[in-house]
Amino acid sequence: MENLMKWFVDFLAIFLMKSQMLKWINCVNQGGGAIWSEKLRMDSGKWSIFRRFSKKFSTLFRASRFGFTLVELLVVIAIIGVLIALLLPAVQAAREAARRSQCTNNVKQLSLAFQNFHDTNKRFPSGGYDPIWRSYKQKDAPTQPLANTQIYNFLTLILPFIEQQAVYDSIHTKCQEKANTSGTTNADNADGATFQNFEIIAFRCPSDLYAKMFIGNLTRTSYHGCLGDTLSQWDSWCVATTSPTYGEGTRVEFAPHGILVRYDHKVIDMGEVTDGTSNTIILSESLAARNQESEDKYKIAVAALSKAEASTFTPQNCLDLKGNDGDLKQHSGADVGRGRKGVRWASAQNGYSGFHTILPPNSPSCAFRDTAPNAWALEYLGMISASSNHSGGVVGGLLDGSVRFISETIDCGDLSQITMPTYSGKSVYGVWGAAGSIAGSESAPLP
Repeated sequence: MENLMKWFVDFLAIFLMKSQMLKWINCVNQGGGAIWSEKLRMDSGKWSIFRRFSKKFSTLFRASRFGFTLVELLVVIAIIGVLIALLLPAVQAAREAARRSQCTNNVKQLSLAFQNFHDTNKRFPSGGYDPIWRSYKQKDAPTQPLANTQIYNFLTLILPFIEQQAVYDSIHTKCQEKANTSGTTNADNADGATFQNFEIIAFRCPSDLYAKMFIGNLTRTSYHGCLGDTLSQWDSWCVATTSPTYGEGTRVEFAPHGILVRYDHKVIDMGEVTDGTSNTIILSESLAARNQESEDKYKIAVAALSKAEASTFTPQNCLDLKGNDGDLKQHSGADVGRGRKGVRWASAQNGYSGFHTILPPNSPSCAFRDTAPNAWALEYLGMISASSNHSGGVVGGLLDGSVRFISETIDCGDLSQITMPTYSGKSVYGVWGAAGSIAGSESAPLP
C-alpha cells in the first residue's frame, strides 16, 4: 500500500511537471534564481519572490491554457478507483475493530457485574431457581413460588450492577402484582412481562445484526452464560443418560459443572470454583436469531433433534451439520434449523441465554426434545455453541473479571464422546471444556 501511494505521488509529480504552471515555476526568473533555489533575494527586508510569483502567475493564467489529455485523465481516474477499492476494506476493518472493542467492553462490564453480585450476596447469580425470584408466592398457593420465576436468568440479577436499577425494580413490581392476584398466573406471561420491552444496550454486541431487532414484546441478548461441558438442560433436571432412560422431567442428581447450571436449587459461591477464577469462563457471545420458526445459518440456528438421539448423538455429529457458506446441513432429510436463539434476554432456558463449552466457537447448536423437528427444542436439553460475527472467534468473560478473545480453533478434545453429567474429573473436551467446568481439577488457562 505504501509503495503504491509513493508510485502514485511520483506519477502526479511527473504529470504536473508537464503543465505550463510548473514549467514556469521551474524556470529561471529575471533578477533572481529559480523559485526552487535556496538563493532567495531580499528586497528592502521583504521576500521579493512572492511579488514575482504573484505577478508572473497572473500573467501566466491570462496567457496560458491548462489541460490534460484523455489518456492522462483516464489513468488518473483508474488510479483513484484502485485506491478507493483498497481503502474500503481498511475502513470496514476499522469499523469492525471498533465494534469488537465495544463488545469487549460489554463483556467486561457484565463480568464485573457478576463479581459485584457475589460481593453483595456472597454467592454467584443463579442460572435459574434463584432465591430472589422464588421468594414471590401466589396468593392462593402460598407454599408455591410464582410460576415462571424459576426461569429468570443471571442477566436479570445483575441489572443493578450495570446501571439498570429501574428495570430490575420493574420486574419486582410486576412479580408482586402477579403474586397478589388470585388464581393461577405466570410471572412473565405476555401481558405482564413489561420488562421484556426494555432494550438493554449492554446485552447487545454491535456486530450481532439480529440482536438489534425488536419483535412483539421480546428484546434480545448476544451474551449467554456458561452451562458447562456436558449436555444439559438449564435446570439440569433433564439429562442425556442411558440409565435411567432419558425422559422429560427425569431428575438425575449430579454435581453442576458450569457456573450457571443448577441442581436441587443449589447456588454456588467462590469457594466451589476450585479450578480457579482465571481459568473459568462465565459468559460468551452467541448470535441472536430473528425469532422465526426456521433459520438456515448454523451460527444462529439450533438443530432440533429427536430426544431418542440424545444418548447417541455425539458433539462431532452436531459439528458435522456445519455446511458451506454458513448454511446448516439437513439431518435425516428434515429441515432442523430453529431460529429463536437469544430472543428472550431474561429467560434462563438453554437457547435463550446459555451456552456450553463443548463444540468450538462458531459451531452449530443442537437440542433434543420430542420428535424432530421441534420449534421449542432450544429451551431444553442440548448443546448451545458460542458464536459471533467477529472474524475467527468470540469474546468471552472469565470469572476473575478478565476478557479473552477465544479462537474457533481452540482445543476441544475428543468430540466423539458423549459425557454423562455424572462424570467427575477432567473434561474430555480439551481446553475449551476445562474452561467451562468449575471443579474438574483442570488448570489449563485459555490461550
